[in-house]
Amino acid sequence: MEGELDEDGQCLRGLPCHRPQTSDRDNLTLAFNELEREGDQEEVNDFFFPTPEPTTFSRMATHCCYGLAMDLLENIAQELEFDFHLYIVEDGLYGSRKLVKPFRKLSEYQSVANEFLMSQQIDQTYRSQYRNGKLSDEENEKLYEKLYLNSEADEDTEKWNGVIGDLVSGAAHMSFAALSVSAARAEVVEFSQPYFFSGVSILAAPNQKPDIPLLAFLLPFSPELWIAIFTSLNVTAIAVAIYEWLSPFGLNPWGRQRSKNFSIASALWVMWGLLCGHLVAFKAPKSWPNKFLINVWGGFSVIFVASYTANIAALIAGLFFHNAVDDYQGRSNWLSQRVGTARSSIAEYYVQRNNPQLAQHMRRHALQDIEEGIQRLR
Repeated sequence: MEGELDEDGQCLRGLPCHRPQTSDRDNLTLAFNELEREGDQEEVNDFFFPTPEPTTFSRMATHCCYGLAMDLLENIAQELEFDFHLYIVEDGLYGSRKLVKPFRKLSEYQSVANEFLMSQQIDQTYRSQYRNGKLSDEENEKLYEKLYLNSEADEDTEKWNGVIGDLVSGAAHMSFAALSVSAARAEVVEFSQPYFFSGVSILAAPNQKPDIPLLAFLLPFSPELWIAIFTSLNVTAIAVAIYEWLSPFGLNPWGRQRSKNFSIASALWVMWGLLCGHLVAFKAPKSWPNKFLINVWGGFSVIFVASYTANIAALIAGLFFHNAVDDYQGRSNWLSQRVGTARSSIAEYYVQRNNPQLAQHMRRHALQDIEEGIQRLR
């Protein structure tokens, strides 16, 4: 991470880091040599003037770099006792390999043209002499080598940018950053032992308006379970009404009429009251079989309410704090989405290696860094 200097030109946290406007090795050496001379001059002035005004280096903007990598760098520098100048690469990239056509000067093009004319002359000589039958086998081989084996095609050269480019060119001696290890990078630079392992992650734009269905309260249980619950409720209510009517200890015994009657409606009211946590008053049955049956139904209702409450809480959390990345796992229509990666990052390298068509589509939405991508998602 990067921050600004304080009023005295010092870093309250982290290490001073510079932003040179060049990635050339010689220019960087000159810039840091001049920075050292200015630092020595500040020490001399500090001897005569206790409170000098902070001087700024015109060619490099100085900031404060802080974070895990900077803490590790400061620790290692103290233990191994070495000094360093810290700077951020000019393009701000990690590093990727690109094929570059070699640039030919005018003199080179003229030499190539001369070689082409000479080859045409040799070819005409070869044909004329071949028709006259004056060439031996050895002369044929020599002319063939001159014509075909000595012609060199233009070869593309590989050029690295970012941090890897500065390491390859020798502009930087060491990189201390969140630089991922890849097979292509390992061919040109040497990596230390990894101190942190991470995979390729996907960030998605948040779903500001989640679509909550009207019957979302039924989602904690499957339709089959809901049918089983209501079927058992009605069957149990009918059984309770029959037991209460036929029992000699019930509210409706044969041959006797009481002020309170226990009908099927009363049994349904008891079942619904117990299922909903005993939120309403109901008539309790008097027969012993019904008391046992209602206690069994009450125990089931406790389990049902606890399970439903836990599931509905998890469902609400999933609906309102929906992770949009789940919608993109295994998605086949990536080409219809606005997808991008940070330029010259390991994620870009991973996509290019596994899905060239998607990599071509993602170049339209290329990002300079992760912060820019997060801002676009927001």
